[in-house]
Amino acid sequence: MKAARPAASRAVASPLASRFNAQKVDSGKDGKETLESAANVTVGDVIQYSVQHRNVSQRRLLQVDFGIPIPPGTSYVDGSAMPEGPKRVKLDARREQMLWRIEKIEPGDVVVLSLRVRIDPDPTLTPVPAEPLRPQLRRGAP
Repeated sequence: MKAARPAASRAVASPLASRFNAQKVDSGKDGKETLESAANVTVGDVIQYSVQHRNVSQRRLLQVDFGIPIPPGTSYVDGSAMPEGPKRVKLDARREQMLWRIEKIEPGDVVVLSLRVRIDPDPTLTPVPAEPLRPQLRRGAP
């Protein structure tokens, strides 16, 4: 009697090859925007997240949903999502994302999605006054 072989697990290859990018948006003195490394950001900086999806399969993909999360500690910049028309979806009390539905992606086609967020102030930090506080002397102190 032969022993039963375990079912072979097959990894299903994704029909999409995806690339994610995060870049800081810098507005120059001339008003022109440039994208640079987002390695060092501070409160108030704007970050552009973009995802490029390429259909690497030999078949047409229909009604594909894509999402880009809005990270905690950031605020979505209204009107910055491209292409236009995504839905803003709340995942829970602290997390949300923008969700796009792309109706058709032909073999070899590339879909690029992007949005911008602004870095929020850290609510756990105490604001520093603009000017140092002057020492307060108590009356009657020697």
